[in-house]
Amino acid sequence: MRNFARRIVRSLYNRLFATPEQLNLPKSMPLDQWPLFARDAYEKLMAQSRPAVGLVPDYDREVPDEAVSSIAGRPSLPEGFDWPEDEDGKPLLFLMQVNYTQHPSLENHPKSGLLVAFMEEYYESARLFYFEDPSILVRRDPPDHIYPDNPFSVNLHRQGAPLDGHLFESQIDWGAAEVDQIVESWWPAEDEDMLPDDEAAIISKMDNELRARLEIDPPYDFYIGGHPVFRQGDPRKFDRGKLLESEVVLQMGSDIRAVNFGDSGTAVFFATPQDLRSMNVSDIGFDCSSL
Repeated sequence: MRNFARRIVRSLYNRLFATPEQLNLPKSMPLDQWPLFARDAYEKLMAQSRPAVGLVPDYDREVPDEAVSSIAGRPSLPEGFDWPEDEDGKPLLFLMQVNYTQHPSLENHPKSGLLVAFMEEYYESARLFYFEDPSILVRRDPPDHIYPDNPFSVNLHRQGAPLDGHLFESQIDWGAAEVDQIVESWWPAEDEDMLPDDEAAIISKMDNELRARLEIDPPYDFYIGGHPVFRQGDPRKFDRGKLLESEVVLQMGSDIRAVNFGDSGTAVFFATPQDLRSMNVSDIGFDCSSL
């Protein structure tokens, strides 16, 4: 960790104060010209791509009464099911539901059933529910008073929209904890203060090159599977427990027509593969942050 921290400090210094001429490096380097250590790290990270299903709202179609995948509007819940509330007894906001039978199947994810996501108004907590038999569920109108006139609240579109699924390959994000685990090995074991300046500059340049290739928004705002995208850093970096090796249960970006998390924020539900396979939604990781 000491080596990694110093690498970050030196990378930041060079990024802020050193020009390409001072580094004696081109502004952009083709991959085949990268040093072997950087190319090896990049290939390892690219090999970690995971299949995911992008969920695209169709705002030109009405949401049917059946328990299909949809965003905002009315959730599908069992008859007599109490509307979820936060610790203060305030109703939660309905975000999205996913009917797994409608979309391409993913490893570790259910092949059927309905996942329903709710969140507290100010993004601090969220809850997931999983129902094995969507056919017994009915669409429920949300309580009117959970739509306050508050610029920081989730702005839910009353009508909602059905979701279409599209399979894609999800690449790992620059800020993910897995990236740190791979690139922190770049520094040699000896005291980095003894490194020649040009070697330190090359490592800093490779940091920037790698970041430019990995710091790209996924092709879909909403998806299941794949890798998470955290706007304010990966919370799993601070908990090296079981959620470090986790998968995306549901990733949600901001779409002003349906749901908006602050300033272009994201909400991420993630779980271990074991909990995901059994749909143990009581121990789900959750993060919501904005730019």
